[in-house]
Amino acid sequence: MKIAFVQTAHLPSDERIARHQIPALEARGHETFILSTRTDLSEKHIKSFNDSAMSRQKRTEQTCAILAEIRPDLIICDTPMAVLMAAKYRRKERCCKIIYDITEWYPSKKNLRNHSLFCQFLRLLLLPWLNLFAGISANGFIFGEYYKMLPFEFFFPKKKSISLSYYPDLKYVKSTPPSEISKKCRVLYCGPLTEEKGFYNVIRAMHHAAAWHSSTHFVLTILTATPPQNPKRPDSQPENLDLHYSSYLPFEEFCEEISKHDICLDLREIDIENTHCLPIKLFYYMAAARPTLVTALKAVSQGVPELETCGVAIERPTRAPEVAAALLEYVKNPNLYHEHCAKARALSEQKYNWSLIVDDFIQMVESYEKR
Repeated sequence: MKIAFVQTAHLPSDERIARHQIPALEARGHETFILSTRTDLSEKHIKSFNDSAMSRQKRTEQTCAILAEIRPDLIICDTPMAVLMAAKYRRKERCCKIIYDITEWYPSKKNLRNHSLFCQFLRLLLLPWLNLFAGISANGFIFGEYYKMLPFEFFFPKKKSISLSYYPDLKYVKSTPPSEISKKCRVLYCGPLTEEKGFYNVIRAMHHAAAWHSSTHFVLTILTATPPQNPKRPDSQPENLDLHYSSYLPFEEFCEEISKHDICLDLREIDIENTHCLPIKLFYYMAAARPTLVTALKAVSQGVPELETCGVAIERPTRAPEVAAALLEYVKNPNLYHEHCAKARALSEQKYNWSLIVDDFIQMVESYEKR
């Protein structure tokens, strides 16, 4: 088959598509294309354009024109808008099918930012309907996680669907033996520098841990989109705590970077959206055999019920002393630390890796193949 991925929320390099789904499809002899509206990048099988200055009509026209050039048998879409644009193309080319790959909430907080209160209210009313229309237009669904599946299972119980979580291909994530962390402990945070995603929870917790355990040198690496240039060291920062900022890394480099650290942190705030979202990074940290201190979100307890054997679920991420105490348990107890490192990798190999779910994906896609 010819299969086109229409992406309005993700770049062509998105690892879920480019490193997992596309290689699996091409290994089966299918021809794949990525159509992204997020960048001007164009290569042999990437047909992209930047729609930031385009009207909705112009974006739809250009997307349909590219699809007409590709003439796909199947279109896999990442957003409601992508589904509706694909559906408009399908009205002319009735032979193609559409799968809605659901990994985001609509509406989400990012859909409401930078808008007036009135516009936020309108979006809260309209975006769920847009998502519903996308569900009507799609022939089937791929669900990235449990809670995002529930509304579509309710409204469209008879449509084809699979659950395809964010498990990594272990060829990208190598585990290395854990270090001795009582003298030097390297900690990793990857995400935006915002309260919502837990950055300041991480900073406060690291300050407490370093202040309480002066015999250990703590190094916190912060991977983010726009790292500060030449950040000043605050007077309140303990002498045995260093902060290293860096830009987000390419996918393969990020996978290697995890193993250079001892403990990973994801202390995002608990709110109605966050608690129903499963952090993708958690599975990569586990694959690298590194324990994670992660906020006790509903999605985490549902997605990784064994977390307490390979990490720590933090009930109150804003309570820095409690987070610091959990981190120091690893520093003070090397047996616990090494046990959780080993268990994290074992779970990844036994349950949470791409090779265990790729056949479900292939079966779903090939069910639309013309016989």
